[in-house]
Amino acid sequence: MAASTSIVLKSLSILLGLFFIFIGTMKLSPYFSKELHRDLRKEYVKYAKVFPMASLFDLKIPSKWYRRVVGILEVVCGLAMVFIPFHKVKNAANITLLALMLLAVYSHYMVSDPFERSGPALVFTFMLDKVKNAANITLLALMLLAVYSHYMVSDPFERSGPALVFTFMLGGRLVVWYQINRRELEAQAAAQATANGLKQD
Repeated sequence: MAASTSIVLKSLSILLGLFFIFIGTMKLSPYFSKELHRDLRKEYVKYAKVFPMASLFDLKIPSKWYRRVVGILEVVCGLAMVFIPFHKVKNAANITLLALMLLAVYSHYMVSDPFERSGPALVFTFMLDKVKNAANITLLALMLLAVYSHYMVSDPFERSGPALVFTFMLGGRLVVWYQINRRELEAQAAAQATANGLKQD
């Protein structure tokens, strides 16, 4: 059980890392999609204006460097999650990505973006922070609804693809939680049985 749980955790870490490498590269270069890169450049002009504490301290954040710094951090942390085996490094990458996702959620809220823009950041915030599984299940239901909606209106794959990715990742997280929870319950039952045996002796 421990070995299978470890494999699932490593797989999830690699999937998250690869996704952040992809997202970070999208912010830095039009290599994958010129259209999405152009959209991100426009969006970061808005996000730079609502950067936390910028108005309070009268700071002017250059949107180009804001986007590049976020992209570089996502790529570096993604690489750490995929290739570096040390837990401390992975945890540091996890915390950094969590901070970036919280910043993304804040930025989407401040510029009144629709849910389909802020939804992915919320998904990864929940996945990275290991919050209550009720949130995970709710988001999984929303993603399944999104996949169904895209299918029913015959949207092209590039529109339904992200919802499918998030669905698989959220489902994977629930599998990990189930395996870990079951292992803990089995360990508790074994410890209780041992304690009862000692008492009877």
